[in-house]
Amino acid sequence: MVTLFGIIHVGSSGLSAAQAGLNVTGNNISNADTEGYSRQRIDQISSDSIILSNGAMGQGTEVVSVERIRDMLLESQINNAKSDQSYYEKLDIIYNQLETILNDPLNSVSDDAEQNSTSGLNNLLAQFFDAFNALSTSPESPETRITVIEAAESLANEFSTISRDLESLLEDLNSEVKDVVAGINRKTSEIASLNKQISAIENGSRVNANDYRDRRDQLINELSELIPISTTENSNGSVNVALAGQKLVDNNSHTPLQLEITDSGETGVRVGKNGLDVINNQIREGKLGAIFEAREEILPTLLHEIDQLAQGIIVEVNQIVSRASGIEGYQSVESHFDFPGGSGKPGALMTLEKIFAQSAQAGGGANSDLIQDGSFSIRIADKENHTLDDFEVSVEKSDTLYDLVQRIDSSDGVVQMARSALKFDPIYTKQASSAIGVRQSDIDQPVSSLAVLSGAAIAETPGSYSFEIHLRNVSGGAVDGDASTPEIDPFIVTIDGDMTLDDIAAAVESAGGGQLRAQLASSPSDPNKVILQINGVQKGSSISIQNDSSGLIEALDFGLTDPSKPLVGGSASEASTFFSGSSSDSLLGSGSPSFNTVFSASSPAVVGEGTFELVVVNDQNKLAASETITISSSGISTLDDLANAIESVNSHLSVEITDEKEMIIRASNNYTFFFQNDETGLIDAMGFSDIDGYGQIGGQPFQDGSFEIVVVNEGGVVTNIVEAPVHADPSYNGGLYSLNDIVDQINQSLSAAGAPLKASLVEDPTDPTRNQLQITAEEGYEFTFRSDDSLLLSALGFMDGAVLETDGGNPILGAENVVAVGDSIGGLVRAEINEEGNIKISTSGSNQLTFTGDDSNFLAAAGINALFTGDCAGSMSVNEDMIENFNLLGASANGAQGGNEAALAVAELQNKTVFKNMTLNDYYRTIIAKLGSEGNRTDQLRQSCNDILTELETLREQESGVSLDEESINIIRYQQAYQAAAQFIKTIDELMDVVINRIGA
Repeated sequence: MVTLFGIIHVGSSGLSAAQAGLNVTGNNISNADTEGYSRQRIDQISSDSIILSNGAMGQGTEVVSVERIRDMLLESQINNAKSDQSYYEKLDIIYNQLETILNDPLNSVSDDAEQNSTSGLNNLLAQFFDAFNALSTSPESPETRITVIEAAESLANEFSTISRDLESLLEDLNSEVKDVVAGINRKTSEIASLNKQISAIENGSRVNANDYRDRRDQLINELSELIPISTTENSNGSVNVALAGQKLVDNNSHTPLQLEITDSGETGVRVGKNGLDVINNQIREGKLGAIFEAREEILPTLLHEIDQLAQGIIVEVNQIVSRASGIEGYQSVESHFDFPGGSGKPGALMTLEKIFAQSAQAGGGANSDLIQDGSFSIRIADKENHTLDDFEVSVEKSDTLYDLVQRIDSSDGVVQMARSALKFDPIYTKQASSAIGVRQSDIDQPVSSLAVLSGAAIAETPGSYSFEIHLRNVSGGAVDGDASTPEIDPFIVTIDGDMTLDDIAAAVESAGGGQLRAQLASSPSDPNKVILQINGVQKGSSISIQNDSSGLIEALDFGLTDPSKPLVGGSASEASTFFSGSSSDSLLGSGSPSFNTVFSASSPAVVGEGTFELVVVNDQNKLAASETITISSSGISTLDDLANAIESVNSHLSVEITDEKEMIIRASNNYTFFFQNDETGLIDAMGFSDIDGYGQIGGQPFQDGSFEIVVVNEGGVVTNIVEAPVHADPSYNGGLYSLNDIVDQINQSLSAAGAPLKASLVEDPTDPTRNQLQITAEEGYEFTFRSDDSLLLSALGFMDGAVLETDGGNPILGAENVVAVGDSIGGLVRAEINEEGNIKISTSGSNQLTFTGDDSNFLAAAGINALFTGDCAGSMSVNEDMIENFNLLGASANGAQGGNEAALAVAELQNKTVFKNMTLNDYYRTIIAKLGSEGNRTDQLRQSCNDILTELETLREQESGVSLDEESINIIRYQQAYQAAAQFIKTIDELMDVVINRIGA
């Protein structure tokens, strides 16, 4: 039954409920301005009734919980809207920064410069082309030239500034990624911590952690501004937060974003250390998404387009200017292109085409497609600008840089070093032994006193000499004789005339550093003599002796000295001829035999008395035998006699006369033979004229005669004219004429004249297994050839290039007029790769050089005589040479005084379609217009997102916000409820007083 005490509980519960309502209402009012606070209300239900016979009696009320008013679907929409709004807001800021950087309004740029920035690219381009237009009308005006240089500098500086500012913005965005990621990680860590507190409070109870939930929702709101996220709530009240399908928050734990440097050097993010790949491209919402969008797409695209524009200007202008002449020339000019390291060295394989293609792959696209087969001219003028010489240089894409620089250097035919086009195989042997021995009693004597060295340099002229020993290992690889240099060097043995043979053997071993062995051994042909033997220490190694300046190696007859191959034309290991008559018939008079291989006439018109020489060459290309054979009626007069005479010359020769009337001469064991100096007509009659033995190199004959070497100093003044004799007789000087003999002959002639040059045999830089003949002048001197009536230089291949033409004539205009020492050779061109790796082209004295007619585009590609240097916006600048001397600026296409063709061509570029079917100005306007369109679209989307977000937040405010009017009404309502419950309890209290106190009385 319901008692008075039970009725008091009913009143008390009402009092508690009203008090709870007042507390919640007061909390709402206190947090009316708290960001992220959600309006709360009490969840109140009636207590369970008591069932009586006369009905159910209520037991008051019960406050179940305090709930916050929050629409989670609306919250999700707001989070998405915040991501979009933050994304476009950040992009809008970036586009405003780009407009400031470009210094031009982001819209369709007008031709009217007054409507735009006076320093923007659009206006600077117009000023640049206007300056060249003025130059075309006054090509020699100093004021106009200064204006052109200043306009070019302003344009280049603006490109550099734009590039630098864009790069700086990229760096700022890259740094901002780190800050944003740090903020994301702080928020996800705090959300995970709140998850733990919320689940601890709410799990298994009816208590709601409203304040913690508000704080968590606020963090999720802030997180959605940074990245696009998705959330799901767990049964324990915790929330999972995911990015791109990967959880950042999972219940009470969080996985931080990890920073990672990508291959391009940018800062990327991944979820956790073991997460999936970098997810930059999956984040395209929120502030971080805008940063990635700008950093990886918008700015790189703009940078590329600005670089393309700069490259277009650099290429087009430089192509015109580099092939034109100013009103002054250079005494020295250098390239402005970063050639790859080592590309200018001898033996480098990288071609010009590959060099510039490699530059394009590395980002230097301004030079990538320029180079083509063609030529350019170098004009040499005196200080009054009167033309002295004009040289043409051919250019091929397949050239190496070294080849082209050598060709430039030799374009005037005057060089510091020249190599023969002829390349020959060196001769290597396991052991080199001298064929000529020295008496045992003489081995302690200075070598200069040995009779065998009579005529050698070491005996004739006191001094220090040397020879080279090239060493190969068992695998055939070259062994380096000097580890201090990057090249593979031979071992250099230095000797003098006071040394004994023992001393020389010791010098060989010392120079070899433990890799060479030299010793004196008994001569196999004469036990009373000793020979010098040299070999490699390592088993299976081989050596080649080269470039002996002492004459020792030749005098001691080292058979394998490289190259000892005789310069013989028409040697043979077998020769045959048919005859008529009998081999025992006389070759003289009216009888037989007769030969029909060459001559149709019969004897005696063919053969007469006289002599010819038979020369035999051994398997080491050395002279084995030389015999003069005399045809006479009282001596050798028949073929049988001739056969016997030939066989007696050397044991390796045999002659067969067949029944078919064929005479066959054979040499065995790799021996060869030839005939020369035939006075009888017999050799021609037998058809052996093709083995006449006279000088021949590489299939091209040379003859007795001489050639001249003209030596000039730095000023182009002739210091020496050296005549070098040439002997085509292969048995000249008692042996066979070889390349060694040619080198010796040249050096003897140079030495006798006191000329600062040296001839030597060197490795081919493109193929170390082969050799070339090289002539080198000392520092400060150059040389050229003249008057070669021997044809030796042509046979050696010095016509490869401009040093000597194929016909043996000299193409040098100045050298044709050289008469004597002291004359000037005229205009000189020098070219080299300097220590910085640049091409340096210079001329002599007070002369100057200019360039014209470059249809190969090499000058523009290499940055020689160009207005602009660099290959992109960031590196674009004006050539320092032209800043210092504006008269170098090329305006004349053909070098004529007052010419304006180049200046006019640059001015016309303003209206010329350069690339992508647009002019340079139109291309820039397209860039600006596109950026303006994208910027306007971004601003419109930002405003649209702002409107949507404002509307959603208004709806949230209506749903979850605190209304002071409404809360004021709640205060009155809960006040009245509280007062009523109190009055109810008071009334019950009075009734109980009556029951207890008064009835009892």
